Amino acid sequence: MGDWYKDKKRSTYLGTYDSDKDAREETEDAAKHGWIPQSTAAVRASRGMTAHIIKPLGHGKVKVTITFVRAASDPASAAAALKTYAELRDSGVISEKEFNEKRKQLMGK
Repeated sequence: MGDWYKDKKRSTYLGTYDSDKDAREETEDAAKHGWIPQSTAAVRASRGMTAHIIKPLGHGKVKVTITFVRAASDPASAAAALKTYAELRDSGVISEKEFNEKRKQLMGK
């Protein structure tokens, strides 16, 4: 984690996190600076193997990868962000309450 979201020249960022807590904290900090998660993936890294998208639970350490983009004010961008927040909620990275707060922010309510 770091201050990448303060860089005015950056338009995208790919972050990989060892825990849901780290991913949640980074998502919250980035949102305060106008960033939204565009896509997420959970990957399992096994010794001697490349990381791959995780399906069922198994051996290896799971990491969460999030692609962030600068927030735009158009509805399509808000819809994409809402979909990504739903994925984060469904995978347990954020709670239902956090999802609803983000939904209200995106909908301007």
